[in-house]
Amino acid sequence: MAGRDSHSKMIRPARPIDLPLLPAIEDAAGTRFAGTSAALDADLPSIPLAAFAAAHELGCLWVAADRDEAPIGFLLTEPRAPWLHLRELDVHPDHNGKGLGRALIAAAAAAAPSLGCDRLSLTTFRDIPWNAPWYRRIGFQDMQGDAVPDWLAAILAQEARLGLDPANRCAMVMPVL
Repeated sequence: MAGRDSHSKMIRPARPIDLPLLPAIEDAAGTRFAGTSAALDADLPSIPLAAFAAAHELGCLWVAADRDEAPIGFLLTEPRAPWLHLRELDVHPDHNGKGLGRALIAAAAAAAPSLGCDRLSLTTFRDIPWNAPWYRRIGFQDMQGDAVPDWLAAILAQEARLGLDPANRCAMVMPVL
């Protein structure tokens, strides 16, 4: 979903000039987790600039930009063909509830086939309303047991080592149509 909407926001591939601005969006979005079962997530280190740069080079990083082209949200993905894994989706809290997360995911879904991918995946919190319940509403399905590929199970295990409660984490998938 590229282009402008009624809120004068635009979804577009990230530009090199955007990259240093993205950690501040990640940090601001993390403040929404205060007082939830996911509060520890806000204390985890921010994504390194090198990871944003690598995703940008692969064409796997999109931003939601305001009318001045300044980023107000982003989606960082990594291809693991045939999967396009959503590593991080953040929208600045000042811009929540305007469809930007959904639009960022739509941009990734549209690009997935050109990246050799036919589905989107992610890991998220089960009980946070803007996490698993929201992803289910837009078409993601929970994966369990043998349905979770080894590389995705390894991500969940790494999250547990970082201190995130594995009982409150889940893997999800959505086919790209």
